[in-house]
Amino acid sequence: MIKIKFSAFICILTLFLANICFAQQIAITIDNPNVEKKPLVSAKGRDKSILAALNKHHLKTILFVQGSQVNSPAGRALLQRWSEAGQLFGNHTYTHRNFNEVPVDEYESDTLRDEALLASYPNFTKIFRFPFLKEGDTAESRDDFRTFLHDHDYQIGSVTIDTSDSATDWKPASKKIRIPTSIAIANIISITSGNAHNITTSSHAQY
Repeated sequence: MIKIKFSAFICILTLFLANICFAQQIAITIDNPNVEKKPLVSAKGRDKSILAALNKHHLKTILFVQGSQVNSPAGRALLQRWSEAGQLFGNHTYTHRNFNEVPVDEYESDTLRDEALLASYPNFTKIFRFPFLKEGDTAESRDDFRTFLHDHDYQIGSVTIDTSDSATDWKPASKKIRIPTSIAIANIISITSGNAHNITTSSHAQY
């Protein structure tokens, strides 16, 4: 799977399209949608550009949603746009806590809280991705939560390769802004911001 900063997603998408002949199958997934404004683009502008790129190439994705980032009028509007575009929603917990640092019962409650937020959307699907890709620091906690997921009909949205896209310093006028090096080849979207990480055989992006 590919795990990347959502803002650098288009770079990876471009590379994927250019090299599709080498792949048998790829799944594009995106983590942590939010309505935060970035230095170079508004939240709505960023969202519109990414959806346009997906639609242009007839691609579907799973949006792994951290509920606390979209439980607002603007956040729900974002989810509605993605729902109307036919994109899927997956569970990424409500507060995005590290499972290695949270009791199992609290983590289960956080997962169900996220599900309650997403369940009304017709494209919600029971696929779960662990925040920070942490699946428990003991065999007992790992197995307990996997049993919970199984009992609630969830599959795990795994990531198989971890890599990163570096960022570079750029100085328009007198300001220094961090932007990804991928901006040079992002020909689907005109401006992006952020860092990419975790490239794998099935794509996973962070907003």
